[in-house]
Amino acid sequence: MPAQGWTQDSSGNEDQLITLQLTPCQASPTGGKVEQAESTEGQVEQAESTGGQVEQAESTEGQVEQAESTEGQVEQAESTGGQVEQAESTEGQVEQAESTEGQVEQAESTGGQVEQAESTEGQVEQAESTEGQVEQAESTEGQVEQAESTEGQVEQAESTGEQVEQAESTGGGQVEQAESTEGQVEQPESTEGQGN
Repeated sequence: MPAQGWTQDSSGNEDQLITLQLTPCQASPTGGKVEQAESTEGQVEQAESTGGQVEQAESTEGQVEQAESTEGQVEQAESTGGQVEQAESTEGQVEQAESTEGQVEQAESTGGQVEQAESTEGQVEQAESTEGQVEQAESTEGQVEQAESTEGQVEQAESTGEQVEQAESTGGGQVEQAESTEGQVEQPESTEGQGN
């Protein structure tokens, strides 16, 4: 049975329509209930809002803890970065030590090469000296050959002089013999004159 001041329309299939009608005689107590209901609804909303603030506070606290954790990770990362830099610096020192050791070995090797170069230079000077002796020997040999050639020319000149003397001797005898023959020719002419 519906309460006084309320009418219920059940004509709908599923939804029910509730209409609130206020009468002057019941205005005060009903209005107080309505205000109390609104106040209760406001408290519920405030409680919900407070609950949301509590959740927000918990979330904020979680963010603070997360921020502190992140800050710790940052400090740890910075510390790790410092260790990495220190490790890189140590690695650089090791490489520098190896490079220094390599320079020492290179210096020792260079020293050996300098001694070898000085030894080679001495051999070059000795080779040049030997080459000079060879040239001098060749020059002496050339002078010997020239002397032999000059001696041959002297002998040839003497032989030529002998041939000249022989030619002069032969020429003189032949001329005298020719003149004697001419005398013999003149003698027959004289004989012919005597015959006449």
